[in-house]
Amino acid sequence: MIMLHQGTLDVMINGKTTRIGPGSSAYIAANEEHGWSNAGQSTALYFVLAIGRDH
Repeated sequence: MIMLHQGTLDVMINGKTTRIGPGSSAYIAANEEHGWSNAGQSTALYFVLAIGRDH
C-alpha cells in the first residue's frame, strides 16, 4: 500500500495508470506488476506499508 501525503503520483498497477493526490492511497496485491512516478511540479512525499513475510 502506498499513501500519499503531498504532491501528485501516477501509480501503475498491472498496466493501468491512475493519478492520485494528497490524502489518497493505492493498494498493490502480491505479485502485481506496479510502479509509480512523480507527476507534479513539487516533491511527492509518500509512505509505503509492506506487510508480509520475507521469502
